[in-house]
Amino acid sequence: MITRKTTVWLIAAVWAAVALMLWLSVLGPSNLPVSIAEPVLVEAEPDAWARDTQQQARFTVHNATAEDLGRLGQAVMAFANGDLKLPAVDIWFHPDQEPCSERHGLFMATSESWQIRICSSDIEFVYEHEFAHAWVTANVTDTKRSAFMNLRGLEHWADREVPWNQRGTEWAAVIIQQGLSGLPLPPVLSNEAKSRLKSYELLTGRVAPALLEWITGRQVPCSDRPTVLSRPIADRTGRTCASSSVGKLHAGKNLERIDWSA
Repeated sequence: MITRKTTVWLIAAVWAAVALMLWLSVLGPSNLPVSIAEPVLVEAEPDAWARDTQQQARFTVHNATAEDLGRLGQAVMAFANGDLKLPAVDIWFHPDQEPCSERHGLFMATSESWQIRICSSDIEFVYEHEFAHAWVTANVTDTKRSAFMNLRGLEHWADREVPWNQRGTEWAAVIIQQGLSGLPLPPVLSNEAKSRLKSYELLTGRVAPALLEWITGRQVPCSDRPTVLSRPIADRTGRTCASSSVGKLHAGKNLERIDWSA
């Protein structure tokens, strides 16, 4: 029997799925079939395959429930709010973690296909984390990758022989996910939080929506604005610390989930 709570959730999920399809229709033709077929397993390549970032994003979703589509729509909208255009990917949902190498999610890029696998669909940050891997693969140049590694003090980009938290590719995905929809920033930023915000700007060329919310929500002294791109943002009094000619800055929503001090 469908309860009132289930009905409310299904309605919300349907609206989120509708929002996802409307957003994709702005970028270009989209195809979101729900399939019961199992994917062919392919090995991930260690480095990014070049992909035209100007192409129109197309997603094909397999084995998704209404709840999955709702969470997927929220993740896509987070990237849209951050003005980060996602590449085309196939998205597979799985009932266990085996297809994700016993992890919550997995992004794989080969010359034949780009795939995202979600094996823990109830963990919301997984969606944006795996989308972040796809965005980084499609958009981050070797020069930016090197600068990012230097800024974060990392020596390995995607070496599977080193722990997860020593891989540049994982930190890049974490930082983009947090910048889009992490927990609201605390009143006083730690050095680690500032480093992540600067890293977000280095990778994307944009201010993190989480930082934009932090600036605009309070009267922040210029000395406490942690990045170059954050200084032109007007606070709630309308004050800025630099010329606003840096460019159009975009606000983000759904600021929750990840703790910046972690």
